[in-house]
Amino acid sequence: MAFADSFTLTRARIAGYRDASGVLQLADADAPRFDHSATGEPLGLLIEGRPETRLADRVAAKAAAWPADLPQGKATILHTFTTPAGELKRRAAYVRADHLTALDGLLKVKGWHREVSVIPGFLPNRGGFVRWRRVDWSLGALIAASPTSVVGVTPDIVLLES
Repeated sequence: MAFADSFTLTRARIAGYRDASGVLQLADADAPRFDHSATGEPLGLLIEGRPETRLADRVAAKAAAWPADLPQGKATILHTFTTPAGELKRRAAYVRADHLTALDGLLKVKGWHREVSVIPGFLPNRGGFVRWRRVDWSLGALIAASPTSVVGVTPDIVLLES
């Protein structure tokens, strides 16, 4: 799905990113930044936090873009992102009922978001990972407790400050 059809983004400031040519650009307030390396390699949606100035990127899932009803209230969320330290992570999380809150929790991770998907039902646990379309995803214990709280995030994943 297109980003604008699936998510809202707010940011009260102009912010920098690199375009597909690797050239530094400025994105308007409230505009997503699909960042690239200096050589033009796509990095993903850049999410940063500046809590001291209240100018952090805030992303939220649009309810109309995601499935409203999940079989037995179960879903597996797949999330690929790169941490601020440059480590690529593929994480999977089992969620019940409120998958939109879980999506919003995942989008609080600082770094570059490459992919997020909701798969109805629980994909089989294959010993700490799940497999979807021949790709392995590390199965975490990330559960959204509320729109402002995420439970089970490991210490190596940095969330935006409130």
